Amino acid sequence: MKINKKIFENTKNQQKDWNNYYEIQKQVYKDDCAEWYSQFYNKDLTEYIDPEFNYEEVIRCLNLHQKLNQESRNIIENREQLKELVNCYGSPLNILFQM
Repeated sequence: MKINKKIFENTKNQQKDWNNYYEIQKQVYKDDCAEWYSQFYNKDLTEYIDPEFNYEEVIRCLNLHQKLNQESRNIIENREQLKELVNCYGSPLNILFQM
């Protein structure tokens, strides 16, 4: 398990060229389609390649999603803390005046 963690940490810290990675994957897919995929399904499967797909944009959105999830958890946690204070002191206004 420690080895997997070290490998993960090493790869996580490596700079990644996502655009190059996607171009390689796209070329492999196109080659496979030309060799047999398209022929097997009797359809040009390369038409399903999204020309606007961008890994960096996906990663940006995922990071934003994670940040929003964390902020939502913080809001829920703060709300729970406020409920506890209200249970101790009554209304939120009472809390302000007792400080």
